[in-house]
Amino acid sequence: MKWLVPLGLLGLLGLIVLLIIYLIKPNFQKKAVSSTYVWKLSLKMRRKRNPINRMQDILLLLCQILAITCCALIMAQPVLEAFRPAPVNRKIAVIEASASMMAGLDGETRFDRALQGVRELADEVMADEGEISVILAGESARTLTVRTTPRTYAELTAALDELAGQAASACYHGSADVEGAMALAEQILDETPDAEVLYYSSKSYLNPGMVEVVDVTDPEEFNVAILDCTAVLEENFYSFEVDLASYGRDSDVTVYCEIYGANGAETGVTRYDLDVWLEGDQPKTLVFDAESTESTGIYAYQYAYFYINVEDSFTYDNMFYVYGGTKETIRIQYASSIPNIYFRGGIMSLRDTLRSRWDIEFVEINTNQKQPETMGFDFYIFERYTPSALPTDGVVMLVNPPTLPQGLGMNLTGTVQTGNMYLSATGEHAVTDGVNAAEIFLSRCTVMTFSEDYEILLTCGRGTPAYAVRNDPSTKIVVMPFELQNSDGSIVLEFPKLFLRTFNYFFPSTIERNNFEVGESVQLNARATSLTVSGQGEEFELTDLPQEIVLNTYGTYTLSQVLFTNEEVFENFYVKIPNAESDFVTPIPELENPHVEALPEDEDYDLILFLAGALVLLLFVEWAIASRTQ
Repeated sequence: MKWLVPLGLLGLLGLIVLLIIYLIKPNFQKKAVSSTYVWKLSLKMRRKRNPINRMQDILLLLCQILAITCCALIMAQPVLEAFRPAPVNRKIAVIEASASMMAGLDGETRFDRALQGVRELADEVMADEGEISVILAGESARTLTVRTTPRTYAELTAALDELAGQAASACYHGSADVEGAMALAEQILDETPDAEVLYYSSKSYLNPGMVEVVDVTDPEEFNVAILDCTAVLEENFYSFEVDLASYGRDSDVTVYCEIYGANGAETGVTRYDLDVWLEGDQPKTLVFDAESTESTGIYAYQYAYFYINVEDSFTYDNMFYVYGGTKETIRIQYASSIPNIYFRGGIMSLRDTLRSRWDIEFVEINTNQKQPETMGFDFYIFERYTPSALPTDGVVMLVNPPTLPQGLGMNLTGTVQTGNMYLSATGEHAVTDGVNAAEIFLSRCTVMTFSEDYEILLTCGRGTPAYAVRNDPSTKIVVMPFELQNSDGSIVLEFPKLFLRTFNYFFPSTIERNNFEVGESVQLNARATSLTVSGQGEEFELTDLPQEIVLNTYGTYTLSQVLFTNEEVFENFYVKIPNAESDFVTPIPELENPHVEALPEDEDYDLILFLAGALVLLLFVEWAIASRTQ
C-alpha cells in the first residue's frame, strides 16, 4: 500500500481534539425535581431495561474515532500497488549490412563500428543480467541470436566474431532489407514487448519512430561517386553522359575515359579525361563527345570504361562500364517475283525502329532476274517463290508459296478461297499482340494444312489458316498464304505491327539495356533454347525464357547463347552500386518500424471508495447509538 497524499494523515490530529472534547465535557446535569422517589425509581427501571448502557457510550466513542480515522485516510488517498516484476534490460540490435556500410576511414568500416557498438551494448546488457537479440539486415534479414542471456553469451560472441572476419562479404552490395529486419524484430517483440529496438545504420532518418537509430558514420567521411553513364547516339556518333556527385565535401575531380575497340579498331585503347568541380552534394553531368574531347568522335566501340582516382571513403562507385557500342548485324533477304512496297517499307521501318539494338542489313532480289541466296542470311522472305531446299541458317518466311518442300509438316490443298474475308486471331500470342486483325480485309487466300508443329495465329473466311509460325530449336518458319496486294488499305497500318512482332518473336533482345543497379530485376530472353549468365564468381544457365533474375554483386556480367546455327553470341552488361548507397548526406523520410501492441499496464487499486463507504456506515451507526442514548 502507498499514500498518494501522505500529508492527509495529519487529519489524525482530530483524535486529539476528540479526546479533549471528552475530557472537558461535563458528565452530569443539575436539574430540580419535585420528588426524588419518582426519579430514583425511573432511573432504576431504566438501568434494568439497558444493562449495556455503559457499552453504548464506548461504542459511540469508538465510532467517532473510526470516523475521524476514515476522514484522515481519505485525505491521504491510500492505494494498493499492483504487482510489478523487477524490470529486465532487454535490447534488440539491428545491424545494417548494406553497400554503404563498407565505407570507412583508416581501415575501419562503418560495419566494423556497428559490430563494436553491438558488442558494447551486449556487455552492458549482460552486466544487468538482461537479454539481447541481434538481427542482420543485408540482402535479406536474418537473426544472429534471439534473447541471448549471460548463459548463452558465447554464441553471440562467436557470431559477431564470424561477421568481423568476413566483413567484406557480409555486406550486401545493394540496399539493406530493413523491412524484413523490422519484421523479425516484431516477432521478438511479440514475446518481449518491453524490449528496446536499436538500429546501427549509416543512414539518417527524419522520423525514426520508436526505433533508436545509432549513427555509425564518421564526420570526416565523404564520397565522390559515378552515379550513371549513358551512351547517346546522335547523327551516327556517340556521346557519353556521366553523372557524378561529391557527398560530404566539395571536390575537384578528374574523370578518365578509356574506350576499347573504338571505331572498329581490334586493338588499342582511346583515352580521354575531363575535369569537373563538384559542390553542394548535387549531381552534375559531364559529357564526353567530339567537342569536349577535341577528337574526331566515336561511331562504334566494344565498351567504355570510366573511372576517378579519388581517395574517398567509398571506392565501390568510382568506376563504371558502358556496353552496347557494337550491335549485332542481322541480314535480311527479301526475294519476290513481284517485289512490293509493303515488305520494303516494313523492313525499312524495322531497321529504323530497332537501330539501337540491331544493325539490320537488307537485300532485295527479283526472282525473275536472279536466284536468291539460301545461305548467309538471318531472315529469308520468299514471296511467290519457294527454293528447292529451304535455308537452315535463319528464319524463313513464306508468302503465298507456289510449292512446298516435303517434310515440313505443311501442305498445299490446291484450292484458293476468295470473297470478302476478314482476319481473326485464334488467341493471345506475342506475334499478334496489338494487331487489330479484324480490321484487315482479304479477297484471296491459298488454302493450306499444317501439322501440330505449327501455331495458327490468324484465320480468314471459314477458319482457313492465314498466318502460322513454327519455332522449334532447328526449324523456324513463318507462313502467310496470301499476298498483301490482295488486302485493303488497313494492311498499311497493321502489317508493319505484325511484321515487327514477328521479327521480335524470332529475334528477341537478350537484354533491354546494358546497366542495372544491384537488387534490380533484369529481364532476360534468348534466341537459343538456353542462356548462360556468368560473372563475379558465379555462372548459371537459364532454360525457362524469358525470365527475370536479380543480381546481388556489382560488376560486369556476360550473357552467352549458342544459336541453332551453332554460332555462339556474347553480350555484356554492368551492375552498379545503387545511387542511394552512394549518397552519404540525404536523410530518409521515415524508418520502417516494427508493430507492437501497447502493454496493458497493471493499475494500482484505489481504496477511497471503500473508506468513504466505511465513513458513511460509521456515521450512521454513531447517529443510531446517539439517538438511542438520548
